[in-house]
Amino acid sequence: MAEPGDDLEQEKSADYRTFTLSGSHYEMGRQWGMIALGQETEHVKAEEAAELAQLLGVSIEQLAG
Repeated sequence: MAEPGDDLEQEKSADYRTFTLSGSHYEMGRQWGMIALGQETEHVKAEEAAELAQLLGVSIEQLAG
């Protein structure tokens, strides 16, 4: 039998996962935005981003968008 608080705990857990994923997407967008402006980030260096864009046949701005 389910405990009265189980549904609430599951709901909190789902909310946290959603927040974490949206935060991750926000952070990825922020990092790519910095790269598009020519700034290096802690994860991707400007040269690496330029090489990736060239391999994909797109501009850095398109990668960031």
